[in-house]
Amino acid sequence: MGDWFAYALLGLDPASHLGQAVQFFVFVMDTAKIFFLLVAIIYVMGMLRAMVSPERVLFHLLKSARKRLTGPMWGKAK
Repeated sequence: MGDWFAYALLGLDPASHLGQAVQFFVFVMDTAKIFFLLVAIIYVMGMLRAMVSPERVLFHLLKSARKRLTGPMWGKAK
């Protein structure tokens, strides 16, 4: 499938870097799975960013920093 797509359909040279790269991503890598995982990660990160406010994260960072005596380092996070 990858050989046919890269070399026959697109007419790329099998010795070229571009031809080998296209053949690799079409045949060896399951691009649908990669795109699905990428969309899932973006969706989860977007949900986390929507649910957790920056003020809440800063509060927890500063609270844990006070316990470990690293307050001056986190003081610049404000």
